[in-house]
Amino acid sequence: NFGLAVLYVVLAIPAAKYAKSGKLGMQSNGEKAKVLSKQFFLSKTVTILGSNFYMSIIKKLLDTFACDYGTMTLYQDPSIECFTGLHYLYLGSGCSALFFYYPLATFMYPNLQFNDKTSDIKFDPGYMVFLSQAKLVLVGITVFFPTVNDVYIMLLISFAILLVISVVSFRQEPCLLKIFNLWNTGGFLV
Repeated sequence: NFGLAVLYVVLAIPAAKYAKSGKLGMQSNGEKAKVLSKQFFLSKTVTILGSNFYMSIIKKLLDTFACDYGTMTLYQDPSIECFTGLHYLYLGSGCSALFFYYPLATFMYPNLQFNDKTSDIKFDPGYMVFLSQAKLVLVGITVFFPTVNDVYIMLLISFAILLVISVVSFRQEPCLLKIFNLWNTGGFLV
């Protein structure tokens, strides 16, 4: 997932330039980008990596920090001893990827999705930032409370976060396609 984070950073920069000029998801002739065109690929890849894979990428990057302090090994790979040679390499790559990926995916992606001409379902950027922060907390819980003994804590906090997201979604109606707001809210309650 380090590679996916780097790919997102590389693609988000030109996508931001297109979005700033109002041309993200548009071909050079001013038409909506056609399937498999360069612009279509750019906007959809940024969407997939900035939204759909957000939790997966953040989780893998945070996994480099999650040590079992009883055995001094990584939770995700007990063969790696924490704070030794190989772990420092993982920490360095995880930190550098988080440093670039997190702010771009959390704060720039909401504006990219809102300005993307290939997207028909658009959400308020402020809501998308809130949703990314909630996802970060959910991922942090799964990374730093990974044992079976912690499952009740994880479930309780996750339930509370999903309930807050659904209330915010219901009250704000963040999607421009109003009928979708009901489905969006319901999805968090299921």
